[in-house]
Amino acid sequence: MKAEQDSGGPSELLAEAVRSGDPDRIAAVATRHIWPLFNTAYPALLAAITPLPGGTVGRHPVLQLVHPLAPVFARSTRPFTVHSLNRYRRVGYEESLILTMQMIGSRMSGDIGAALGYAQQLVARLRTEGPFDVPAADDPSWFFRHQIGTTHLMAGQTVAALREFGTARQIGEVIGSADAVRSAAGRAALTHAVRGAVDDAQRALDTATALPLPGPAYADAALGTERTAAALIDIARMRPERDRSVALLEALDTADVVWPFVMYARASHALADGRAGDALDAIAMSTVSHDVRAGTFASDAATALRITAHLALGEVNAARRALEAATVHGTLTRTAEIRLALHEADPVRAHARQAALTAAELSPAQWAEVTLLAAWRESLAGDVSDELAHRTADLAANPGNRRAFTGVPVTVVDAVRDRLPESARSAFTARLDGLPLGAPSTPRPRLTPREYQVLRALIDHDNRADMAAALGVSTNTVKTQLRSLYRKLGATSKDEALMSAARLALLPRGR
Repeated sequence: MKAEQDSGGPSELLAEAVRSGDPDRIAAVATRHIWPLFNTAYPALLAAITPLPGGTVGRHPVLQLVHPLAPVFARSTRPFTVHSLNRYRRVGYEESLILTMQMIGSRMSGDIGAALGYAQQLVARLRTEGPFDVPAADDPSWFFRHQIGTTHLMAGQTVAALREFGTARQIGEVIGSADAVRSAAGRAALTHAVRGAVDDAQRALDTATALPLPGPAYADAALGTERTAAALIDIARMRPERDRSVALLEALDTADVVWPFVMYARASHALADGRAGDALDAIAMSTVSHDVRAGTFASDAATALRITAHLALGEVNAARRALEAATVHGTLTRTAEIRLALHEADPVRAHARQAALTAAELSPAQWAEVTLLAAWRESLAGDVSDELAHRTADLAANPGNRRAFTGVPVTVVDAVRDRLPESARSAFTARLDGLPLGAPSTPRPRLTPREYQVLRALIDHDNRADMAAALGVSTNTVKTQLRSLYRKLGATSKDEALMSAARLALLPRGR
């Protein structure tokens, strides 16, 4: 950005503009000095731009990004146009700052793909800087790296996110910015927690919270990030205080950048406690409040959590519909697809889906889940191998994997325990003590004699009138009986009902 004018620093210039009462002058000064004002005079910046007329703010796109109503702008019928920021190249803005604003604006509009594109351009730009250019105390380089990492995190690219947060933290340490170090350490803690590297998450969180609360521009984001990381850690370890940690999280419709991870925490917590309906509510409230696009962490997590929740409720067909509705299958969804195959008592398909996942794709949490699903698959075949039983016991030894065990039937845990040597069984049992393990998989619904008759009629006839004639009842009675049958089978159509009946061996022999 251009050098400060002789008449005073950014704060003084903004104060003079505010005293003038001229909205255009206020907006011009705020725009020209956006970084120093944001970084060191955030309350004064907000106080100056919040009362500005909408038309004035609309003519200054950079002010839309920092305005308190920015989330409302992003969700409006006229979302933020990042191309409008190109104008600042003509007035001396640094290229890196423009790219960062375009990246943030794309994220706010829900376009994580575009944000990744700007992130790549920004990384390339930052690489052109000299290797020994030591940043000044007010240099925004850490902020650029922090925002690049946040973009990768929202895209589900956790390894890349950790790299950028690490760089942001190192820059913060060099320039002596506690704001930078705490902000970056907190986001790193959240990233580790999402990955299931719980011990690493706790260390990063401890580093962050040991520092002073960041300045006004960063405090809310830092606290929201840290609380979400803490909740995910407590959920993973199934700590008694997890209820309190989840209660401290932002609302599901929050406009904060952490919203996908708040959804993930709340839904995971509900599933671990056996409240699948609450998990579905959390997912619905989050996704209806935000622009969720394919290829993002939010989309992948929402699909996987929906599948898992429907399966926990015995709604296998609803789980399959959730899978089929997803246009892009991330690793969370692909792992949930293995779970779906197991609920459908299809170990061959489960094995094929598991084989398609490579170790390099899986985070520690996903690796643990895939291992437990493999034990489930082998238990369906009648036996769990010694090697897999020992791997499962090793998982149980890590407290960070406790939640993962709540997602498998108790019969799987029993099968693993029976395969372990006598000397290892007591320790395995003790480590899982108190966990709400899942019910036996794929319960077979109990149909009444009349519902069996309706099922047979459903096979032989294409409409309710023919079914009513065959059964000797009215079409309204058939409608009521079909509703009861579909509910027990977790179906919404004839095809789904027959598929469920075949999977559960409820069809008459020879059908």
